[in-house]
Amino acid sequence: MGFHALSLAQKGIFVDLVGYTTTKPDDHLLNNANIRMVSLPPPPDFLSSLPAGVSYGLKFLWTAFFLLLTLLFRNGFPSLILMQNPPGIPCMAICHAVARIKRAKFAVDWHNYTWTILRETIDDRRHSLNQANSPANAQTTKKAEKKQVGMKHRLVKFAQWWESYYGPKADWNLCVTHAMRADLLKTWSVKAVTLYDRPPAWKFKHLEDEQRHQLFVRLAADKLYVPFWADSSEVDDHKTSEGTRFSLRDAKGIARLRSDRPAMLISSTSWTIDEDFGILLDALVKYDSLASNDLNRNVQTSLPKLVAVITGKGPQKAFYMDKFSKLRLNKVEILTPWLDAEDYPKLLACADIGVSLHMSTSGLDLPMKVVDMFGCGLPVLAKRFHCIDELVKDGENGHLFDNSNELCDHIARLLQGFPLHSQHLAVLRRNLEEEPLVCWEDNWDATVYPLVRQ
Repeated sequence: MGFHALSLAQKGIFVDLVGYTTTKPDDHLLNNANIRMVSLPPPPDFLSSLPAGVSYGLKFLWTAFFLLLTLLFRNGFPSLILMQNPPGIPCMAICHAVARIKRAKFAVDWHNYTWTILRETIDDRRHSLNQANSPANAQTTKKAEKKQVGMKHRLVKFAQWWESYYGPKADWNLCVTHAMRADLLKTWSVKAVTLYDRPPAWKFKHLEDEQRHQLFVRLAADKLYVPFWADSSEVDDHKTSEGTRFSLRDAKGIARLRSDRPAMLISSTSWTIDEDFGILLDALVKYDSLASNDLNRNVQTSLPKLVAVITGKGPQKAFYMDKFSKLRLNKVEILTPWLDAEDYPKLLACADIGVSLHMSTSGLDLPMKVVDMFGCGLPVLAKRFHCIDELVKDGENGHLFDNSNELCDHIARLLQGFPLHSQHLAVLRRNLEEEPLVCWEDNWDATVYPLVRQ
């Protein structure tokens, strides 16, 4: 939605960007005179600890009240109200009502379905309930689970009805895949235009060695980035006073990547149920075993050390952090930083392999993180699901996997002989360089701007 706002603003259109501001937006949005940030108060955290039915009901009322108040009294009289779905409840009803009151056009950008996310979220809560109860409370657990199943059925049916009722009321609809466009038309008679997520040219791009080195040095100065540190002997051996495990500045003052550096794998995750992080964790453990037992002295086929950077925030992070702390790995180091909007695309451009665990609750959306990675020229290993091949072309710009064994095999194959002799990785990078994705700006101008002008 930030990219939509910026594209509109660059056409001379004034935009109110309405939403939660719990994280800092990109500077391009903050510094644009045509964009005004309108903050919504997020529901209090304690609501999530309440029983599911109560929690959803109170969050519904909270969001409906503040969104209605904001759109009615803090946004003047817009000509267009564009919302992203999810979240469709209660946003669709509120945005549609205010659009009609203020005689504005109402548009929906479909990234997924609210009802499929709700279905998976309730399943996750039910799974947590089963884990929390002991066998001695089996009877109580069974009753609670039965009650949860009934509530799930009612809530999911309600969400399906909600989207089926308000979706067709939009003046126009956008969606992120051709598969979703076909499903919207077939299921709810919603006519949509496919707008693939694409990387903006100003944000996700290739970096030169000097830019990479500056980022490595700055991050290595932070105590959280221990895997980036180079010990004093390594720095002395290269006759430089400015070096990290990945890069150095040589005697002539030129920044370059080290030929003995570890490989960097990066994955961004929201630590939620639509991403099975256990697959990546198991693959890293398997890779560690392969690399530790690799007695191959041939630099063209040996396996390097690996630094796995996992970025993001989310509900399951603490669970996996506990698992990380118990691992004893020799060739793999795991780092879980939170990167701001400026550094995230830069670190993507510094990585060697990207991993997407996104599985999609509907099977009809595409992971934005893969688009970001491709924009930086980063090959991607992606979890296989319906329609992912609209973005990831197996063997051309990345590979698809179904389980941890396949993911480990792909990582090992791409990193053989890294960094100087990793031919398979070089082929993927070259393909991305020769056939880059159409940037967001060109895609938006061709697809959305004609609708806006109408």
